[in-house]
Amino acid sequence: MKQKILAVDSQILNEIQNCARKAELAHIKNLRPLEKADALEKGDLMHKMLQTYYSLKLGQVSADLWDSLTEAGVNPSDKPQDAAISGGYFFAAKSSLPEDISQEVIFQFREYVDHYKHDSWSPLAVEEVGSKIMYEDEDLKIIYSFKIDLIAEKGNIVAPFDHKTGSTTKEPSSLSNQFIGYAWALGSNTVIVNKIGFQKTLSRDKRFLRYILSIDNERIEEWVNNSIWWLRNWQINHLDKGLFPMNLTSCDKYAGCIYKQVCERNPQIRDIKLEQFYNPAEQWDVARELEKDQILEGLETIQKD
Repeated sequence: MKQKILAVDSQILNEIQNCARKAELAHIKNLRPLEKADALEKGDLMHKMLQTYYSLKLGQVSADLWDSLTEAGVNPSDKPQDAAISGGYFFAAKSSLPEDISQEVIFQFREYVDHYKHDSWSPLAVEEVGSKIMYEDEDLKIIYSFKIDLIAEKGNIVAPFDHKTGSTTKEPSSLSNQFIGYAWALGSNTVIVNKIGFQKTLSRDKRFLRYILSIDNERIEEWVNNSIWWLRNWQINHLDKGLFPMNLTSCDKYAGCIYKQVCERNPQIRDIKLEQFYNPAEQWDVARELEKDQILEGLETIQKD
């Protein structure tokens, strides 16, 4: 029998552990809501500006990003923060965000850069994409993929950074597939959650916080074994059998499942509602992302801080 290959990332693993039907709709049928929530659009805009900023500081820019910056009229001699702001206006114009919200994100970016103008962390890589074999036997190979916002070093510590935006002050938990997956992928016991708050009433030192998560090797090994159990079960009992039952305890968690409005309908009309409320998206393909993110190095004309 031919070996099966299961490629996942932390988001897919989350959905598998959360609800089999949600995982099917999100990552097999690849259905996404017709409209993206403003909170997600705000986060995307900030991520793109941070990607631009750190890429230019490092002097390594992906081909896609460079094409966008060129279209935005960015001059290679611009300072990284100025180029990122110009890019921010360009990216905002292509989004569905209202102008006042776009301006808020750009304002917070300016504040962030000024807050960390004497940053002790030095960037090593931006939007780093990779894959690692998590498990393999004669029947199944599990490939775990990751995309890390920023990898930086301070002294003898090299750590993955994850940018988190929002208006809550809740501290991040190290019990996260995403964070432990970063630690495993990078061989690091330290993960930095780079929180960028949009709260208008808080000072900068309370809006911009960096949480240092320590994850020891024993916990990383435990996470790997735990993930393998879930993913082998997903392959054997769901993918191979075509069975994707609902987990009704997950429907109303947080802001509610994005597919809740379909699952609440009569099963006979769900396909119609899926077509009405969702669009098929391009399936995540790590190989394509690796190819797309080839780095344009040697941008000697870039003026760094």
